[in-house]
Amino acid sequence: MGTDPRNFLAEVPVPNPRIPLSTSKDAVASYIASQTAELRPILNAIRAFEREAAPTLAEGVRMDVPWYTGQDGILYVAAYSKHVNLGFLRGAELDDPDGLLEGTGKGLRHVKVRDAAVLRDPRLLSLVKRAVSHDARKGRGPPRPGSVPHETHPRPTRGGSPRRIAPRPRGSRGTRGSSSRIRFP
Repeated sequence: MGTDPRNFLAEVPVPNPRIPLSTSKDAVASYIASQTAELRPILNAIRAFEREAAPTLAEGVRMDVPWYTGQDGILYVAAYSKHVNLGFLRGAELDDPDGLLEGTGKGLRHVKVRDAAVLRDPRLLSLVKRAVSHDARKGRGPPRPGSVPHETHPRPTRGGSPRRIAPRPRGSRGTRGSSSRIRFP
């Protein structure tokens, strides 16, 4: 008995939204060993820098890159062809008076490390310590600003209140033609 080719997605497992951190002793070392010879010294220097700057963080591999976690994920390290990104998972929330952080995403920011000498900069050390203290203050307290319960959608409807994601009974969304949207049969 074979799988119905029209329903091939039925057997694809849904990934867990909280991807576990692989904390085996060799996980980060094997990641470093898998990189090019010119990036390995930078990766080893970043690893030593993280251990010195934030000794309380747990080190592991998540989504195929090294992560450093406290209460939540704080830092990650991603190797590219000519540089290594030292990433801050909540970098957009950090004060960066020196302008070291790059990126325009909703939360992530990073510092491009092209040479291990950059890691001796006291401004970078200060930035890492701010990220760790930001995580410690955050703890597991109240939800982040802007977050909503899972049963509501963050965008308001015309009435201004959050819309429920749960399905409604058929016919409860108004009559046909009550909306200006184009509907196809």
